[in-house]
Amino acid sequence: MIDMLMKHRLLREYIELLLSESAEEDSQLVSPEEIENSQLANVLQKINGKAIPSSKSDKGFVGKGMAGQVYDILYKGHRAALKITKYQDDFAQYKKLYEIQSKIPNFVRRSLPHIYSVIEFNDHPKYYATIMEFLIPLPNSIAQAFDKDDFPYSGELETLSDEYSLEDPRLEHLYMSMRWLVQHGILESWEDIAFNNNNAMIRPSTGDIVIADIGLFEWH
Repeated sequence: MIDMLMKHRLLREYIELLLSESAEEDSQLVSPEEIENSQLANVLQKINGKAIPSSKSDKGFVGKGMAGQVYDILYKGHRAALKITKYQDDFAQYKKLYEIQSKIPNFVRRSLPHIYSVIEFNDHPKYYATIMEFLIPLPNSIAQAFDKDDFPYSGELETLSDEYSLEDPRLEHLYMSMRWLVQHGILESWEDIAFNNNNAMIRPSTGDIVIADIGLFEWH
């Protein structure tokens, strides 16, 4: 069994590798005038941002989400994620988090994406943009915890303890943060939270595990 110090060292090396790759991509920033996608160009022009090309995408800048397109951008000097969607319900959940994030305790905010800005575009058709912090994929060693069908969906922390022995305390932190939101009536239902290895990501600056896509959330 890999001890915790080894796990954290491997995670740091993984993050450093990803950030070094990001630095190479940053040198190839693309301005709005060079982008054919009108929605992306409009958003970048509005926020004075630029797109970061990705070799992992056949469309140049884009990754597909469940309810929209996710782009890798430079925003106010920082790497960020831009989600563009036509679904108002999906956008509403990010807008609500943007409005209440300063009122949520810090230990819970560590498990949620930080939202920098939300913008509505009244074009035809109408679309919505959310600018949030840049997150990175889970390492395989952590992603495996979300692959099991019996990952706990109840509010009992003991279930998580029995199944996974809490070898990584960040799993416990994530679980407790989401449970706090439900217990304090901020999040309507535990069933709104998608616990899977596509939705959980890593915050590069701290190593926290973050629920990245909150489009299914129903805030009170």
